[in-house]
Amino acid sequence: MRTVEYEDFTYNLNSKTMLLSTYYEMDELEPLYSLMDSFRTYINRHKDFSLAKRVGYNLLIKFTKQLTKIIPGDKKALEKLKKEVAEAEPKGIASYDWLKEKIAELE
Repeated sequence: MRTVEYEDFTYNLNSKTMLLSTYYEMDELEPLYSLMDSFRTYINRHKDFSLAKRVGYNLLIKFTKQLTKIIPGDKKALEKLKKEVAEAEPKGIASYDWLKEKIAELE
């Protein structure tokens, strides 16, 4: 999946999102950070899809990165992340439900 490039941007975005969640779930941090960097570059290069979509995927990357840095049991950092996610939610975070689920798992 990592090497597949789709013609349709939506398929590409969905496959990268699925890969991001898979790396996170498997606690594969090096590939996850590499994917986040390349995903962000992909989003910023392709101006073909809407600004709202670009913002949503960039927020997913940002919050996933923050998730990886939270130490289990760090309630202060977790509350800060929850607040940021809640404030950004109206902007249309990609995979919002997955992100909320991962935050809940750390509580």
